[in-house]
This record gives sequence, structure tokens and C-alpha cells, in this order.
Amino acid sequence: MTVGRGAFPEPFDLFGYDMNDYDDVFTDHLDLLLKITRQSSVSWQGAHRAPLLGSWVGPRAVQRPLPVWVGAGGNRGSLVRAGSLGLPVVTAVTPGSTVRLAENLDAYRGTAASYGHDPAALRVATTSQAYVVPEPGQAEAFYPYCAEYLDLHSRGRIILDREGFDRHAAGAEALLGGDPAQVAEKMAEQHRLLGQDRLLLQVDAGGLPFEDVARTIELLGRDVVPAVRAALTTATTTGAPR
Repeated sequence: MTVGRGAFPEPFDLFGYDMNDYDDVFTDHLDLLLKITRQSSVSWQGAHRAPLLGSWVGPRAVQRPLPVWVGAGGNRGSLVRAGSLGLPVVTAVTPGSTVRLAENLDAYRGTAASYGHDPAALRVATTSQAYVVPEPGQAEAFYPYCAEYLDLHSRGRIILDREGFDRHAAGAEALLGGDPAQVAEKMAEQHRLLGQDRLLLQVDAGGLPFEDVARTIELLGRDVVPAVRAALTTATTTGAPR
């Protein structure tokens, strides 16, 4: 289960919470969720909901305890909180954020260590967009779909121009776009910077035609993944960073 603070205000209105309590509500609810996953009879009291007094919560998950990951948009505070609790994280790579995210993940791992958790045992997943094309120079065809996706997802707050798209697609940033060799190189560079264990890819943003989605999936599986595995194996055997 991946849980996060949320990006939109509607749930606060729906459940009668104040947006000014945005962070405190999540802290309360995360504490309660962790207790529920670890014990079937729960006594708990917080500031933003009625207390539980020896309440049984069921049905119980097969896993004991149910794995809980914290979803974050790269915010340092959210990652540090997850580190203090020894929880794995799922975090987004956003345009221009890779270096900053690397610093925030270092803070996450450092906080985990300071609270007695083994940073090497904590798992990190990142999310990016992927658009794989047969030949170099074809990835710019994704621009109108990417712009549409960001406009809708941000509710008009993010207008992506072509210059912004080029930054979005540069190096190891959020869009892993290009031919298979380029995308594999971008993924390996992301891993060198971030040290993530899992990479989640969105391949159907902005109304992208199905044939483009299918092509991206095919090229990822056939060409990109084997190249990335080979690159990471080489990095491990040669002692390269992360």
C-alpha cells in the first residue's frame, strides 16, 4: 500500500478537514495506519478523528504486517518523515528535479540511519514518464501529449512550452525519452544519482495513441531493460557509485 498527503483539496472538503491541517492530518492518519497494520486490536488517539479504544480492525492482510510505502512528490519533509519511520518510499522525478531529489533521498537515508534503521534495507521507487522511439531524434513527437497531460493533471497550473519540454527530456530528468540506447543510458544515470530499487514508468500520458504506447512497451521490454540490467551489473562489478 502506498500512501501520501494528496495533491488536491477535494478530499479535505469531503471528509470535513481543514487544508491548514494538511500535514498534521497525514501524520495522524499514517500513525494510525501503521498501528492497524501491525496489530489487530488498536487503541489510538489523535487530533483529527475520534479515538479507537481496543478496536478490532479486519479483515487482516495476508502479509504480517501489510507493507506500507510513503508516496511523495520529492518534498524533503515527506521523505525525512518516512526515513524516521523506516518506511520505503515512492517518489516522483519531476522536470529539473533529479539533482535536488538525490539530495533529498540522501537526507531520507541519513534520517533513517539516525533513527536506528538500516538505510540499505529501505527500498526506494521512483516514477518517470517513458517514450521510446526506434531512432534518435523522434522523441519530440511526445511534446503535445506531455503538454496536454501536465495541463490536465495540474488543472491549468503548468503550461509546458517547447523549451520546458526540452528540459523535461534532458539527461536523467523526468521524461525518459529517446531511442532504446538513449533511454537505457538515461535510466542508468538516474540510478547512479538516485540509487532507486524500482522504477515505475507512465507510458500513456496525454491521450498518446495506442500504437505509440504499445511500441514504447515493446522497446522497453526487448531492448531497454536488458541494456539497463547489463549496465547496472557492470557498475556493481566495477565498484561504480550506487
